[in-house]
Amino acid sequence: MYSGPRREKADCVQRRGTVSATHRLPNAVPSAASSGSPAYADSPYRLIDVLNPENEPGRLTLVARMGAGKVEARLPPLIRAVEREGRKVVWCCDPMHGNTFTSETGRKTRDFDVIIRE
Repeated sequence: MYSGPRREKADCVQRRGTVSATHRLPNAVPSAASSGSPAYADSPYRLIDVLNPENEPGRLTLVARMGAGKVEARLPPLIRAVEREGRKVVWCCDPMHGNTFTSETGRKTRDFDVIIRE
């Protein structure tokens, strides 16, 4: 079960629907949520607690989608905050979403070196 960036706010109606669906899934089904926006960084615990209420290691993956220009400033404090609260999550980086630009031909693309930097 994945709850993506357009559902970043825990109280977003679409995210509530996605998150509430996890209660009907067996505990063996892993969950993932993107963790790219600054709004999420302010209070990730509510969403973590809903998606992984038993704090089971390996059950929840937080996917960082911050962009190479922001990941260094945003991700370490988020990781420290989640660890300080004792939440058990798997961290994953998805550099394909925060690093796009439009080429001269009008195509959405990414610079390989920027992806690697993130």
